[in-house]
Parts: sequence; C-alpha cells; structure tokens
Amino acid sequence: MKPSAPARCVALVLLTVALATGACTRKDAAFYEKSGDDRFRAGKFGEAAIQYLNALHEEPMRGDLHFKLADAWFAEGNRKSAYPEYIKAADLMPENAQAQNRAGFLLVRGGMFKEARDRARIVLQKDPNNAEALLVLGNALAGLRSLNEAEDVLKRAVEIDPERAGVYTGVAVMQLAQGELPEAEATFKRAVEVSKGSPDAYMALGNFYRVAKRQDEAEAALKSALAADPKNIAVHQTLASFYSETNRPADAEEHLKTVMSITPSPDATYALADFYVSAGRQPEALALLEKLSSDEAQFQAAKVRIALIQFLDGNRPAAHAAVDEVLKKLPNNPPALTLKARLLLADGEPDKALESANAAVKADRQSAQAHLAAARILVVMNRLDEAMKEFRETLALDQTSLPAQLELADFHRRRNELETAIGYADQAIKTHPGNLRARMAKVEILLMRRDDSTDAIEEISKLVREYPRSTDVQTLLGRYYLAVRDRASARRAFEHAMEIGPSIEALTGLVTLDVADGNTRAARTRVDAALAKSPDSADLLLLGAKLYGVEGQSARAEQMLLKVVKVAPDKPAPYALLAQLYMAQRRTDEAKAYFRNLVKADPRAVYGFVMLGVLEYSTGNRDGAKAAWESAMRLDAKNASAANNLAWLYAETGTNLETAQQLAVTARNLLPEQPEINDTLGWIYYKKKLTENAIEYFRRAVERGAENPDYHFHLGLAYAQAGEDAKARAALNKALQIDPKFPGADEAKKTLATLVY
Repeated sequence: MKPSAPARCVALVLLTVALATGACTRKDAAFYEKSGDDRFRAGKFGEAAIQYLNALHEEPMRGDLHFKLADAWFAEGNRKSAYPEYIKAADLMPENAQAQNRAGFLLVRGGMFKEARDRARIVLQKDPNNAEALLVLGNALAGLRSLNEAEDVLKRAVEIDPERAGVYTGVAVMQLAQGELPEAEATFKRAVEVSKGSPDAYMALGNFYRVAKRQDEAEAALKSALAADPKNIAVHQTLASFYSETNRPADAEEHLKTVMSITPSPDATYALADFYVSAGRQPEALALLEKLSSDEAQFQAAKVRIALIQFLDGNRPAAHAAVDEVLKKLPNNPPALTLKARLLLADGEPDKALESANAAVKADRQSAQAHLAAARILVVMNRLDEAMKEFRETLALDQTSLPAQLELADFHRRRNELETAIGYADQAIKTHPGNLRARMAKVEILLMRRDDSTDAIEEISKLVREYPRSTDVQTLLGRYYLAVRDRASARRAFEHAMEIGPSIEALTGLVTLDVADGNTRAARTRVDAALAKSPDSADLLLLGAKLYGVEGQSARAEQMLLKVVKVAPDKPAPYALLAQLYMAQRRTDEAKAYFRNLVKADPRAVYGFVMLGVLEYSTGNRDGAKAAWESAMRLDAKNASAANNLAWLYAETGTNLETAQQLAVTARNLLPEQPEINDTLGWIYYKKKLTENAIEYFRRAVERGAENPDYHFHLGLAYAQAGEDAKARAALNKALQIDPKFPGADEAKKTLATLVY
C-alpha cells in the first residue's frame, strides 16, 4: 500500500530535519584535536591517537596533527606507527626545527644516516646553535664513519648546552666507537649527573656496560633507570633484552609481561611472542598470535608471523595454511606474498616462488623483504646478474640488510672484484658490528689478497679473542696459517677447532697436514674415530675414501665410495672416484656387470644407473652412458649427478646445448657449491661463447676444487676466449703445474703458445 500524500510529506520533513541535524552535529578537526589533547594529558594515549586520526581525516595536511599523533603512538609504545608520523610531520613542516630533529633521530636509529644529516643541516643553516640538531648531525656523521667531524660537532653541542644529558650521551657513544672506554664511561656518568638520574641516561650507561661485558654494573644501571621510572616501557624492554642475552629467561619474561600490563599494545604482544620463540616455547607464541589475529587490524601481521614460526619450526603445511588465509582475504598483501615465495622455494618450486616474490614487489616496490626474497630465488635459479640487481635494490631500501650485504660481498669476491667485495663486507660490519658472519666474510676476502695477509691475521686475531670457543673462527685461523705455509700453527688451530666441536673442514685440514708429513696412520686414526660417531656422513666417507686411496687400500676405499653413493646418490664426486679406481685396477668390465645386475635386481636403484653411466662413459660408450643416465633421471628428476653428467655429455658434442644448460642448472639448483657441476655449467657457457658467464662458474669450480687441473684448464680457455691473456696464462700454467700429463695438457700448451701477453 502506498503512503498517503500527507504521510509522504511528513517523511520528507523528518528526512530534512535528520539531514539538517546531521550537518549541525558534524565535528571539525579542532574538536577532535582538543579531545585528543585532553586524553593525552590524562595519560590515555591510545584514545588520544584515535582522536588525532579523526582530526587528520578532516585536515590531512596538518603537520602539527601528525606530530601529535606520533607523540601519542610513541607514548602508547606503538613505535612502528609513531615513526612514519614523525617523518610526515617533518615533511609537512620543513620550517619546524623540533619536527626535523625528531625525524632526524629516527632516521639515525634506522641507519639512514645521510637523510638524517640532511635534515640536521636544514635546521642548523637557520639556527647554528640548535643543540638538538647538532646532536642529530653528530650521530649521523658517526654513522657515516666521519668520526673526527662527528666528535667536533658533538663537542659544539656540549659547549652550547652543557646541561643537556643527550649531548653527553652522544659524545660518549663517539668515544666508545673510537675505543676510548674510560673516557666514554666518564661521559656517560656525566650524562646521568646532568639529567639528575633520568631513565634514558641510566639506560645509556647500562648499555655501555653491556658492550664492555661488565654485566653486574649493567644490571645495576638498568635497575636505576627502572627505579627512576617504574612504568617506562623502554627500560623494561632493555632489561628484557639484557636478561635474554645473559641467559636469564624468567627475568626477561617478567619484564615483557610487565610491558603488556602497562600498555597491552600489539607491539608488546609481538615482543613477548618473539621471546617465546627464542626460548623454544612455540606453542605459547602461537597462542598469543592466534588471539591477536582475531583483531581485524592485526589479522594480516599476526597470521604472517604465525606462518613464519611454523615455517622455521619445519611445519611447512601449517605455514602454507596460515599464509593462504591471509592471501584469501588480501591477495596482494606484500608480507604474505613474500613469505609464500620463501615457502615455495623451500618446496623446491623456484618458478612459482619467483612469481610470488615478483607479485610482492609489484604490490609494494618499497618492500626490502620482497626484493630480498626475489634475489634469493634468482640465486637458486642461477640468474646471478638479476639476483645482484635485486640485492642492490634491497640495500637501497634497507641500508642495514645483512643478507644483501653478505651476498653482494660474496658475489664480487667470487669474481675477484676484491675492492668492491671488501666495500660490502665493511658496510655489513658497520651496520652489524657484532656479527660474526660479516667479520668472517671480510677475512675470506683478505685471504685472497696476498698483500693483505697482515690485515687478515689482525682481523682473525680479534675474532679469536672475542670468540675463543668458535669452531669456525679456529678453522679460519688454520686456513690462514696454511696459506702462509706455517704448518705447525695451522695444526694447532685445526686441533683447537676439533676440541671445541666437530668440523669437517678442520678435520680435512688435519688429515691434509698428516698426509703431507707422511703420517697417514695418524690421519686414518682421525677419520676412523669420526666415522665411528657418524658412520653415514657422506663428507666423512668421502674423506676416508680419498685417504685410503692415497694409502693404496683400494678395497677399503671402494667400500666407502659405494656407501657414499647409497647415502648421498646425488653427489658427483664418489662416482668419478669409483670410475678412476676401477679403471686403475682394470676392473671396468667387472664393475659394469656388477651394476647391471644391481639395477636388474632393483630397477629403482638410481645410484646404480648413475654409476653404470659413469663406467660406460669411461670406456667410451657414450650411448650406453646416455641411456643409463636418462634412466636415472626418469626415476629421480632431481638427481644432481645424473643431470650434471647428461649435461656434460650433451655439451661435449655441442649438439644440444640448450638441453645441456637446463640439466646443468637443475643440478646446480640442487648442489650449488659442487665444483663438478659449476665446471659443467661453465663449459656449456664456454661452448655457447657466453664467456663472462663461463668465467664466473669456472672460478667457482676452481675455488672449491683447487687441486683439479681440469678446472684451471677450463678457466684458462675461457680467459683466452675473452682476450684476457695474462689471466689465461696463469690458469693454464697452474693446470700444468698440478699435473703436467693431465688429459688436456697438450691443448693447454697449444693455447699458451697463442697468448700475446
């Protein structure tokens, strides 16, 4: 039934009144701002932030509102939300010194030292005596390693404002960076005095004692900070960090829970969850995050964190399920796409992984993690130039990305571009001064430069002092002494490494020294003792087989090699050694019969087909080898040995180079460090006249197989093809020096005769 005309008129009147009332009751930015100010003064920081957000909805370009919002988030303990608001405030208020200085401090904390320096300079150009800006500038210059200039700037800040604790803290940090520990301690204490015992000054003093390994004094200073302000979130977080690093998890947990009681923010929940993960209490972490994921605003972040924990815990199905929940709701979510890429890569699906990583980059081109994921996948796919481009992009977005720094250092080290490599290693050390991997990476580069042996031993000596119980550091020390031909010192270092813990590299070093000294009995005792503890270790079995071969105990060597191909059927080295052994004993026919019977009895014995192919190839039966390796690939498409051998066979004739390349890439995806596989891939690129790529992979083969003349020979041929005669001459001469009668010796000599310089 239709309403009557009067009724319709009444409805219209009511609607008009409603609209008018709505228009009259709409609140402006000033109303929300005042409401936010009132709540902030009352200590209701979360509510204040909501009011400031409402105000910004009305006037989004007001820098002062962004600044107030940042202060509210910061006071609430939500620093992740506060930081971008401070930056926005500074961008919108370029004349506001306070905003520029606050942004500058945050940029310093984030490692963006150039940007912080530029903001401080803007303030100081208008107000040369702004102590806070001088403090920002001093810290930024210190981050840029301009230490003398930084010290001068910070001293100016002290002269201008001698009662400001922050300037003393800045000077103290500078003194600490220059190794002036007594002076730094005195200055940190002066900051405490000037500030009349502020929590920040006590925290700075406590952190100094942590760096100096004076744990009792560190705890006392941090407790003084807590006494000065029992509800200071930063103090509780610092104490939690201190107790975690001093192996007092119960105390750390207490402070993290206190933070949650003071401000039950998402950041506090994530911090406690991270603590539970580090303590091996994953179920408690997952329970916290599941509860947090029910909050719509935290759903994505919490679920991605859940997926990451499951992934790192080895539960990939659960990780996939969690990340897929996010992608079902938010198909273009960059963190979820990035983690999905990592999961797919772990599943052995690099193509799908790259597709997901590229989608993450497309969704957020400013995501350093997305670029990093893409880079890692491209490395696995052997698309190295593209990978390095992504690593560089990662660093452009996140100047502190340790994985990108180390990958770029290693990439340039392998290319013998040592100055560039050292630059990236130094950058890693600067942004992660306590990171062992970064410091060892630099030593690895220094060891490649003979004129840097003094620098290398200085760095290693520091590492030995700081990490006296590190197997890796002691092994690195042994390698250094081997390089400078100090065998006695090398032996001591390798033995010390083995006392600390098992290390195949240190054991190999000791066995090498024993054999060089003619003491094969001692070498055998070492290897047998290690095998008694790890009888199925492919690396130990291979080392033992080589040792017994040197001793002439062929039967024992054969026994070990046969076990290697069973426990690790995709390792190429044992097949080649077995073939050499059978040929030396003129037993190839017997060996062929044995492996034919083996695959007949067990048609799924992949290693049997691989070995049969090696034997057929060694006796000149290329067709038989091809058939055997193809059978192995049908059984196991990811068998690196079969893929590598087939690739070499195709490359040898030069008739099927594209298929050869695909097979070699498959093999290298599975065993990226194996010298035989890198040599095969290099040979294919050499045949295709892609000389730069060929040199890259031949270098990798030489690096891992320095005593194999074939690898040096191939590298020499590639250098000759590139017109780099001096490098070609060095590589070819090295091959002939290792074995004057190796199969390629005649061609090496002919190539040497063609070189001009």
